[in-house]
Amino acid sequence: GGEVVYLRLYIETAADVYLDRQDQLDVHGVTTTQVRVGGSADVYLDAGEDLDVRIYQDSGGALTLDTDSDLNHLSIHRI
Repeated sequence: GGEVVYLRLYIETAADVYLDRQDQLDVHGVTTTQVRVGGSADVYLDAGEDLDVRIYQDSGGALTLDTDSDLNHLSIHRI
């Protein structure tokens, strides 16, 4: 039933937070040519911990990101 794309945060290599998930996509069809995922979360880290931002997709090929810079950006705030 279509491909899946998700954006997820990992703390110290362990999956922690789903930011967005799009499934049942037909990315190779004529209606969907670009994929958008986004989200926000408050994450608390201890000193020395690593945070990874990962995007996963299972279309079997490369996907094109939307070209709008408002939709493709990352902001991290250290408090």
